Amino acid sequence: MTQTPYLAGFGSNLQPFSAAERARTDDEPSTTSSGFVHEGLFYLSDKQLMVFKDKEAILLLDGIIYEYEQRPFSECRARILADHFRRNGSTVFRELRGEFSLCFIDIREKRCLIGLSESGAAALFYRLDNQVLHFGNHLAGFAGACRSGPDLHRIYELISGIGLGSGRTAYRGVSRLLPGHYLEFRQGVLKRDCYSPLYMSVRRPWQGDAYAAFRQTFEESVRRRLDPASTGIALSSGLDSTAVSAVAACVADSDRAIHGFSYQPKAFSAELRRPPYDETLLLKHFYAQHPRLKAHVVDAAGQTVLESLRSTVKIYGEPVYGASNQFWVQAMHSAMVESGCGTMFTGQGGNFGLSWPPPEWAGKDLPGRLRLIGRMSRKQKHELAYLTPAFMEGIVPDFQLIDTWRPALHAMQPSLLRNSIAYTGFLQKQASLFHGLQVTDPTVDRDLLELYLSLPWRAYHRPDGSRLLVRQGLGDLLPPAVLNSVRRGVQAADIQYRVAQEKKAFIELLGFFNKNKLVTFVFEVDRLRKEWESMNFLSMKRKDLNHLLRIVLCGIFLSDFTD
Repeated sequence: MTQTPYLAGFGSNLQPFSAAERARTDDEPSTTSSGFVHEGLFYLSDKQLMVFKDKEAILLLDGIIYEYEQRPFSECRARILADHFRRNGSTVFRELRGEFSLCFIDIREKRCLIGLSESGAAALFYRLDNQVLHFGNHLAGFAGACRSGPDLHRIYELISGIGLGSGRTAYRGVSRLLPGHYLEFRQGVLKRDCYSPLYMSVRRPWQGDAYAAFRQTFEESVRRRLDPASTGIALSSGLDSTAVSAVAACVADSDRAIHGFSYQPKAFSAELRRPPYDETLLLKHFYAQHPRLKAHVVDAAGQTVLESLRSTVKIYGEPVYGASNQFWVQAMHSAMVESGCGTMFTGQGGNFGLSWPPPEWAGKDLPGRLRLIGRMSRKQKHELAYLTPAFMEGIVPDFQLIDTWRPALHAMQPSLLRNSIAYTGFLQKQASLFHGLQVTDPTVDRDLLELYLSLPWRAYHRPDGSRLLVRQGLGDLLPPAVLNSVRRGVQAADIQYRVAQEKKAFIELLGFFNKNKLVTFVFEVDRLRKEWESMNFLSMKRKDLNHLLRIVLCGIFLSDFTD
């Protein structure tokens, strides 16, 4: 199910948007007679965005609600949901399960309610300007329609890696609605609040067999997300994606195709053809146990690293943290579309769900865990290299007033879950819109999140083993070579070789940046360009190279505003 990008506006003098026109180009959106709706921005597909309207209400749904997942969304069901919102307001969001952003407009009361699901591939952005609320599901739409310039505070977040799941975006005045939150707009006044008890308090301790409950909940999460025809899975040799793939192969109906897609690094050296760099070798054991899965190898041969960085800004609307992964991630999306997949599964949420909490935290009191978090945040300081003193002087004092990790004092796990889901959900949603592929993650289903937060520490880790949710709950579905592996696969294993090959092209781009006042205000471009000429990328750590590529990515983004 491909979803349609949109950008809408809601003013205090609301009128129905019967005159709305769909724009099928990248030009500025057409407006209605009331100046209300801008619909159909960027990368339109033939799949419809669900819009219901009558004389009293307008309902705009982007995504899926499992209780209402019939397609097309029937007028009867939409009317029931609209009446439910009219009577009960924002409390309705608590009852809905799915991956969605939803807007309800009460024409009679001149009130607008907008909510984002608690988990999954969903995103919603908004800006309040002159008592008009603009909102949409694609970030780049705000640059033209709302005349939003860059927010340099967000650039700092992306470079430092701190606050990625915050409500900031790279566009000034445009905010990201966090999962489990809603907006209420009436008479020019905007209210934002959390409707989800999932992120407001830790759940009650689980009673019973934790691993049996996990398996049942996980299977249902995978089953409800399967594409009606063909599902592709981003498959590495790790426990998260192999667990998703194994369950999909077991629970899918016989008429549904299941494909596994794995990235294989280019053989620049013999080392790259061995684990943990080439994960396809270990996956041979997995495919042998699950012959129903069709294996695909992605080599990312059709796009350079620099080309992928340019595409990244178009896809996501802003720079992203994992810049070094973009070349193979985009290649994998394209390969799935070419293979006829309508839905893509990832296992990104496993890092903060299935694997939570880290084993080194087990048995530590809250102050001890917070000290570990402090060491995590201090690791980011080396990533502030190449930021200019003028930029740091203007930006950093604002951040000193905000303790990014302070929510951990009250409910550390729910806070980190929410921030992680906010960022990965945004990435998945924007990729869905660009590639015409529904990207989703079964590991962050709402029922699973509630289970994660209710389980004791020992359900995840014990002295005799770690990551026990998968190993105990799904152990019979995974071959021993995968189940007992303790080596983590290396993402973008050949990135150093690829960047070394493109060294001249990167130096030329940095020379272009050096003529841009905005980019040179933020980064010490001349110093970076001179050092780039002598850098030995083959001996560079991947995390350091990822940092350099994030700088280039941010430079591409910033230069777009001043070309």
